[in-house]
Amino acid sequence: MNLQENRLEDFLKYVKTELELSNFDKTEFGKSTVEYLQQLYALTNGNSITMNLLHNNVEKLIQNVPIVPLQESELVETYADVNDGNGTKITIMKHPRYEYVYKDPTDGKYYNDRGIGFKTKNGLVYYGSNGANISKVEIQFPYTVEPKIIDVDE
Repeated sequence: MNLQENRLEDFLKYVKTELELSNFDKTEFGKSTVEYLQQLYALTNGNSITMNLLHNNVEKLIQNVPIVPLQESELVETYADVNDGNGTKITIMKHPRYEYVYKDPTDGKYYNDRGIGFKTKNGLVYYGSNGANISKVEIQFPYTVEPKIIDVDE
């Protein structure tokens, strides 16, 4: 057995012990986690930095955040209510892979309504407009979705 195989064996032993202590070892989640990490380890030759980078992509996918840069050519025409009480609708160019990216019809600029997230003391992240905290940021294409997270005292 070579050094790489020993490292993999030790890594999987650690993973299985942690899953056992948390009682996930008896679930499909636990089995899938071991398989996923074993494949990730093999793909990266056990490089933890690369493993984390690839795993971050999985986290993004879970949160419906694109892992490939958005392109201006991908924007599609959609309609939105103006909320003027008359049922008026306006045309907005939105990105189909990330609905928070759009072209503002009033100034012709591109924005991400979730460009900045605000993290509370309890770890929750919120987006939007709350006094001085505004999530909307102007963007340029190609655009990689990487929200900036700011700690707030709420």
